[in-house]
Amino acid sequence: MPITFIPNDPRSKGGPPPRAQTPRAERPGTVAGFTYVPHSAAAQHPLGDPEFLFWQSREAALAAIQTFESLSGGKVKDWFGSSRKIDLLPDDGVDLNAYYDRGSVTFFHYTTSGKTTWSGASTDVVAHEVGHALLDQMRPELWDGAYTETGAFHEAFGDCMALLTAFADPVTLADVRRRMRKPNFVEATAEDLSAGVRRALGPQHAASKPRHARNKFQWALPSTLPPVGPPNVLTGEIHSFARVFTGCFYDLVLNILSNAAGSKAPTTAHGAGGSGDERRRKSAGHQRRLPEAQHSIGERGDARTGRGVGRHHDPYPGCQPHRAFKSRDHGLTQAARRGTQ
Repeated sequence: MPITFIPNDPRSKGGPPPRAQTPRAERPGTVAGFTYVPHSAAAQHPLGDPEFLFWQSREAALAAIQTFESLSGGKVKDWFGSSRKIDLLPDDGVDLNAYYDRGSVTFFHYTTSGKTTWSGASTDVVAHEVGHALLDQMRPELWDGAYTETGAFHEAFGDCMALLTAFADPVTLADVRRRMRKPNFVEATAEDLSAGVRRALGPQHAASKPRHARNKFQWALPSTLPPVGPPNVLTGEIHSFARVFTGCFYDLVLNILSNAAGSKAPTTAHGAGGSGDERRRKSAGHQRRLPEAQHSIGERGDARTGRGVGRHHDPYPGCQPHRAFKSRDHGLTQAARRGTQ
């Protein structure tokens, strides 16, 4: 029996509408999966109905895992702590939130001005939280990391899983691939949850607008950034700072697509790397770069060549991930050097 499924977010602009589709098969007991709340049989339940929320969040969670497995080349065997299952809670009460806590992925509802936000109705939000769980089962030491960048990377991984889950949907990909360098419904995540925050807490709250993967944010020492701020300001808060990493990832996707189309010039979400504006930024000393490691490492040495890996030496000139990360640094190498003096 088909279910009603929202492939992106209830408030996504220009994306595919809700559709009827056959729900994914349940995962076998030999791999990581979910424990479910009591629910009725699959059917096309009305949007916002508790049964719709169950099937919507289940479908989104399974889509996220399957997307990850299709890219990693292997099955996710278990979650953190060798747990075979974690709880999937589609609506656990009143809150403007969603979270992963090592035992569950949990979603809520919240009503403001007569409008209700169900965080579990957004494939963006569900895939993001499942992303936390996927990273945690691979690298559990990152869960309680003391660095701002560590927490931000966890948040960025969740946003990147939301992006990948969207790209893995054939209808979504066909819809968005020709307009990825412009604002679009995939690179903007969790629009409905952001709208709820905006109604409840006002437009200056950091979460009152969607986080955008298509952005111009550049790395800076988190201690030099404001601790909090409005949505358009990069701050030291981990969800805000995550946009640097998510922006790198989105640029990487554009670089890969550009390379596949035959272009050799690295690109960003805001245009080709060889543009006049980009050349002016480089000549002014504003070439953005994010080295491969950044916690108190200073100048690295290449054991194969004996050369230092510094601002003017590019050891991976044809590497698409390196091109994407290279576009995001603003004085990072000098900052790392200062940290070792």
